Amino acid sequence: MLVPERSFEWFKNDDRACFWVWALLRTAQPQFLGYSKPVSPTPLMYDQLNLDKYPTSTSDRFSSIVDFFDFWPEGPSMKAKLLEHLKFNWTQIYNGADPFKWLNHRDGDQCDWAWKYVSKYDMPTWHLSPINNKEKHLAIYAAFDAWIAPQDTRRLFSINIGKAWSQKKHRDKMEGKKPLNSYLNVDTKKKLDELAKYHDKKIHAMLESMIEGEYARTFYSVSED
Repeated sequence: MLVPERSFEWFKNDDRACFWVWALLRTAQPQFLGYSKPVSPTPLMYDQLNLDKYPTSTSDRFSSIVDFFDFWPEGPSMKAKLLEHLKFNWTQIYNGADPFKWLNHRDGDQCDWAWKYVSKYDMPTWHLSPINNKEKHLAIYAAFDAWIAPQDTRRLFSINIGKAWSQKKHRDKMEGKKPLNSYLNVDTKKKLDELAKYHDKKIHAMLESMIEGEYARTFYSVSED
């Protein structure tokens, strides 16, 4: 018996929720689906149903989810129970804090870095093969959302990856720069602050501009003479 289409409405147009549902079904062990623990290892139900192993869009994943429930050889009661279980768990995720609020799906370098970072952890990523920035962005959330770990562990990971990205940005920003340790007279420092404010520059940018200007006047004017 086919599952009513309205049963899928809550995630049909939600990229993150749809990816999460698909990721759980793709890796679902018998116990997750409602069976008792098998005596011997059996192929995953998703594989038994011969569904698309690497869908590359939300619409493809949604189609695979619908096919899973349509072809799964169980009655409507078991299917409805699993869908209700998924919906309840998604409510908890949806109402929680965004673990990657700093992540921008339009930033290719950032998505590449974050995907590599997530892939190094003990998260369910073996079945994920994102092909572009948007898919990497969604795969990062899917791996985290489907990760079975204590809340404290999940929260700490979210904090650590955010800090690691901030540190990377800082290192990239400081590349090619060297620290300048010096002291200025109080009046001179005040004048420097006023110049920076007037030219709408940071202190270091003001110093660089002044040094570059004086260097050009000193050496280029000499060579022209």
